[in-house]
Amino acid sequence: MDQEKSITPQQETVILELIAGKTQKEAAEAAGVAPETVSRWIKRNPVFVAALNARRKDLWDAHREKLRAQVRDAVDVMGDLLKSNNERVRLQAATAILRTASDLAPSGETDPEKVQKAWVEAEMWAEVFSPTSLL
Repeated sequence: MDQEKSITPQQETVILELIAGKTQKEAAEAAGVAPETVSRWIKRNPVFVAALNARRKDLWDAHREKLRAQVRDAVDVMGDLLKSNNERVRLQAATAILRTASDLAPSGETDPEKVQKAWVEAEMWAEVFSPTSLL
């Protein structure tokens, strides 16, 4: 499968819409393609997925410094909430901290070849552990 290394204008529109927070359906409408097309790009087009991941990382990078500047204040607030007399407030603060700490940055390959390789490996493992292969 020899896919091109660049994305189409429709794919670019979809990416911009998705990183702006739109749904796949809304992004498809904006690009003038069917929602199924967007779904197919996300599931089967490593060039598209790599470009989407790169844009997400670019967006993260653009806001990272602003977030970094606010982290100290946010951590102080959460620390104060952890000392609350209200057990529910303490539990909610602890839960929020643990959820946030688990993954602070977006992940995903930005190299189409690596995206494709990961998919091939996932398919291989799915075949190895499929119910029919275990018979």
